[in-house]
Amino acid sequence: MAASIENSPVALQPTEILNEVNNFLYGACREEKVASESLAKSALCLLRSMPAARHAVLEHFCNVFNEAVRRHLLVLEQGPSSTEVDDVSGLDTILHDVVGILLSFIKTNPSAWAPIISSWSLELLGHLSCKYSEKRVLVYANSLNEVLQLWMTCLPTKLLMELATECFAAMVAGAPDICVDSLLESSVKYSPHFDWVVAHIGSCFPKTIITRVLNCGLKDFCNLDNQHPERPISPKHRTPKMASVVGILGHLASNHGQDIRQALMTLFEESLMSENDVVKVTTVPFLLQLASMSSMLLQVLTTDLVMALTPEVLNTLTKQFSKWKKSNAQEFNSFLTMVVHLVMKSDVGGFDVLNFLVTTAIPDIKPVLKEGDLPCREVQETCVIIMNQLLNELRRYVYCKQRGDQTTNRLPLFVGLKDELEKLLTLLHVSPKERLPWLQKLLLYMCIYIGESSAALVLSKIVAKATHSTQLGTFVNLRSSLELSYPTIINQVSTNLIDLMQPHKPLNLKQLVENILHLIKWEKKNSAKTSRSMFSDSLHQYFPSLSNLLLHHDHHVTEVVLQLISLIEIPRSTPSSHLAQLCGSVIFSFFKALQQQDHREELKTIRYCKQCIKQLTKHSFTQCMLVRFLMEGVVNQEYSYLLDAKPLPDTKTETQKMTPLLTENRLHGTSLTLSRSHSSVFHAGVIGEGLKTKQIITSLPREHATRNIQLFIEVLWLCCLEVKLADNDNCHLLDEASDAPSGSPEPTWRRDVGDITARNIGCNLVELITLDVLYNDLLWPDEDFNKVTIERDLYVWKNMETNPVFWSIFEAFCSYPIFIYHCSPVLKSIAAVLMLHYSSFREKSMKNSPKYYTASCKLVHYLGRSGILPSPLSHIGELFPFVTPYEGYLLITAMWRYIKENPLTYIKEEISNRKCDEKYSEVIASIIHSNIDKMGHLYSCFFSIQPTT
Repeated sequence: MAASIENSPVALQPTEILNEVNNFLYGACREEKVASESLAKSALCLLRSMPAARHAVLEHFCNVFNEAVRRHLLVLEQGPSSTEVDDVSGLDTILHDVVGILLSFIKTNPSAWAPIISSWSLELLGHLSCKYSEKRVLVYANSLNEVLQLWMTCLPTKLLMELATECFAAMVAGAPDICVDSLLESSVKYSPHFDWVVAHIGSCFPKTIITRVLNCGLKDFCNLDNQHPERPISPKHRTPKMASVVGILGHLASNHGQDIRQALMTLFEESLMSENDVVKVTTVPFLLQLASMSSMLLQVLTTDLVMALTPEVLNTLTKQFSKWKKSNAQEFNSFLTMVVHLVMKSDVGGFDVLNFLVTTAIPDIKPVLKEGDLPCREVQETCVIIMNQLLNELRRYVYCKQRGDQTTNRLPLFVGLKDELEKLLTLLHVSPKERLPWLQKLLLYMCIYIGESSAALVLSKIVAKATHSTQLGTFVNLRSSLELSYPTIINQVSTNLIDLMQPHKPLNLKQLVENILHLIKWEKKNSAKTSRSMFSDSLHQYFPSLSNLLLHHDHHVTEVVLQLISLIEIPRSTPSSHLAQLCGSVIFSFFKALQQQDHREELKTIRYCKQCIKQLTKHSFTQCMLVRFLMEGVVNQEYSYLLDAKPLPDTKTETQKMTPLLTENRLHGTSLTLSRSHSSVFHAGVIGEGLKTKQIITSLPREHATRNIQLFIEVLWLCCLEVKLADNDNCHLLDEASDAPSGSPEPTWRRDVGDITARNIGCNLVELITLDVLYNDLLWPDEDFNKVTIERDLYVWKNMETNPVFWSIFEAFCSYPIFIYHCSPVLKSIAAVLMLHYSSFREKSMKNSPKYYTASCKLVHYLGRSGILPSPLSHIGELFPFVTPYEGYLLITAMWRYIKENPLTYIKEEISNRKCDEKYSEVIASIIHSNIDKMGHLYSCFFSIQPTT
């Protein structure tokens, strides 16, 4: 039918037109059947021949499309068996004819017909969408895409959409504002049921729709009929078209977000260069109003727009707003309030906004400034006002939420800042002190809002990132304020700090532990001024983790952790497992300190080790553990060389640079091979292991080794000290003795080595020096029995020779009989080796064998100083410089026989009653008489001389 109409004459005779009018009026007034081919034919003829009838014809077509939509939805609800199926197919033919004619009008005369058909089609689409929105098939649509699919499968609405799209395509180049205005008007009138139309048309012409929608919205917001720039830009001037603008942009955001960003930024940039004062003043408020109605548009402002606000742009905006601000002070305050609330709603880009505000309010002063590098004073003052208002609003919101106000909702700014925590803390640490009050308040409110666990994480990260005392002061201030809301937050902070110390955390560990140390020192200094929970107390349960840090490769970390442990003060209730681990770590730190070349650093670290050991020795069993760990370190090949030990030849080898064995042997490939010579075998290595490496024996300078031995003895002595009463032997722990009144003259306290620790050292020495326990009897046998234990005795002698520190230990503790008593197996082996050596040594003097001579003197000294060896046997060492080896052998044998018949003891009464019979001193007298010319002056030291009468 459409084809026949198009081919018919362009102009009809008046009588024909009158007949078509009568037919149309007769058919349109009948209610029985709205849609018929004859009626459609008459309507289309009138539409082409009599322009004045277009309103009536288009209104009739509205009824036709309405009936077609109704029947289509009825078929969807009732299924294909519906009686309306045939009627629907008849209507489809009519609709195609109508749309075909209207499309031809648009193509032939777009400037005249496109605006009319566009407004009609959009109005009809809005009317149909709203009228049938309650239909079941549309009610259960869950998304805009589903609604769009349902309407686009309906032929009437699909054809109408084609008409509207064709009109837009015809007008988009010449009159885009007309089509966009009609779209906005329909959207305002029929929203939200009209959203699917906007979404479809917008997706067809995204850039045009976005740009024109923004321009139309700005034009409406500005109200260009009023040409006075001093006009207030209050929200009361907004029209519902703003909501439509936001809705259209929201629909297009998923697929055309970048176009929306570019359009918004273009609109802002054009306003800076516009000559219209109203546009200059209202563009920024318009963008802010859009942002307040759409989170998507707010994200654009908090990212792209904030980046565009350079000092130069800000100064330009200030000039544009200066006149309006003076005449509308109240409206300007409302404008700032809107900015504050937008910042609070910024979940994405919130940190960028805050960074912009604080850096603009208090900018960084550079050495050399160019014009425009800094915002003007008015801009800075405005940002100061915004920051103060923002903090006041955040404080009110946070504390209302904390009091359980159910009206408070989620705060997007803090939700976004929680993900930008690292950036916020970095800003805190790099900001000058003028910005710190703002940032500290912001962090305080944020911590209260996000909860105790997250607040503890913030505090711990502040400590971890702090590089100077001002930043640690921020932690102290925040902690004091947060403890009003979360009294036990310091416990969680300690947990987080210990977790940050783990090896897998990419942090500056040295800086972290130094910051903790500074905080604890400050806390100890000000502990009398506060009653809060102590930071040091919360770290008590983390001694194992702190102990592990003592094993760190950086000795600076070790030093700080040792100070930290000593300041924390190990409580008596610490589990034994924690104490055992701490003992091992402290001793490890001590041996590691001995490796340092810098004497001052070595002494400083050892001083901290001593402080920890003093606290550890308050526990009875830890003394034994400390002694054990120290003694094991003496024989450990990794540390023994530090104490002047002679390492085994194969303990230190260099295997880094290895030459393949095949390469080495190829060097001999062209040489003559001689039988029974080195050239007849493989050379210089073991197959699979490369060349034999040169053995390197590590040794320290004599001064360093001597100093290490002295420090070792000091630490070992410290591990053994206990507090005793001066007038009796009752032993007390150090912390128990400290409870005695300091001003009381009685009892008198002194620190000395306890019997338990002295015995412990002796037992450890025997265990480490002797080969086995088979002959570790405390009794000394007949000297002939030494032939059985000669291998064992030589092994003990070798250990004493390899580790000179053992002699120093004997020297330090030989005055305690219980120590010498338990070291009897070692002393017995030394004496046996000396007897064996001097029995066959044929030199003229004992001094000609310096090593054995020195050992002989030390052995007699140890036994004599302990009181176990009485006089004159305790002084035989003074004879050794003058006697022959055989005479020395006789003296040592006499000492051996005395100890065999008078076993060693540590009971003081028995020691005080020990005497030397004449049978043991006969050999001494005989040797002196034989060498009276050299030893006469020593006779009075051994025997009493009776005065002659």
